[in-house]
Amino acid sequence: MNEIVLTDLDGVFVEQIDLLTANVPFFHVDRIAKTNVLIYVLSGCIYVTEEGTDYAINPGEMIFLKKGTHQYGHRLIKAETSWIYVHFQINQMGNSEAFSDTSIQKIVLPKNIKELDKTEFPKELKNILRISSTSKKMKNSRVSTAFHRFLLNVYDQNDTAAKDGITDRILNFLQEHIHEDLSAGDLEDHLHLTYKYLVRVFKKDIGMGIMKYHNMQRIYAAASELRSTSKSISEVSGEFGFGDPLYFSKCFKKQMAMSPREYRKIQSIF
Repeated sequence: MNEIVLTDLDGVFVEQIDLLTANVPFFHVDRIAKTNVLIYVLSGCIYVTEEGTDYAINPGEMIFLKKGTHQYGHRLIKAETSWIYVHFQINQMGNSEAFSDTSIQKIVLPKNIKELDKTEFPKELKNILRISSTSKKMKNSRVSTAFHRFLLNVYDQNDTAAKDGITDRILNFLQEHIHEDLSAGDLEDHLHLTYKYLVRVFKKDIGMGIMKYHNMQRIYAAASELRSTSKSISEVSGEFGFGDPLYFSKCFKKQMAMSPREYRKIQSIF
């Protein structure tokens, strides 16, 4: 209800972005919104009603309020509540007559998103806030461009999460990078979630940590190469991102209970 739609003909323009902390208790302002509004709560709780629907936005949660809707406070917001807000406009930039209805792509921004504190999005939002406080030339364009990208990333994250679970996404990413020695940062950058949160979800579903599982799969894949090819142990080590053959042999023996050389020798008997 009252979702914000964004098309590939639209431009996003940030009118105002700021971080506020309430000094005294207050009610959300009663208004007909002249802009779209993003609210991300850092502490406390923001209570707002939009067109008769009540929302309570807790720490780590974000809401999009639509331009032109009636918004007001239905409950007192406590002092010391802290939040980031963005007032933004969405205006059509392209010539819609040059496109057919089917060629114009549209996305619907999620209304209310929870557990954002476990993602990289708060960091992105604070970075946009930082840009807005600089004296760089074209500051407004930089802020609006960064926020447009932020909106697309939020949509992608929410859309992907709706299609498949976090564990499935982790498994797909690990499989795609079976030849690499991954870091926690690699997973955070790709999934826009903190590594700590990813590990907790993954371990609950799979029963082991992400890196342990990834290294195990790399060893199994390397063992397959040793069985089916004549590549040297050093070549196989490098192919699966271990680099140092001695380290590879140590990891291989720990998992397979024998060295790569012993494993290959046994396999050749059968």
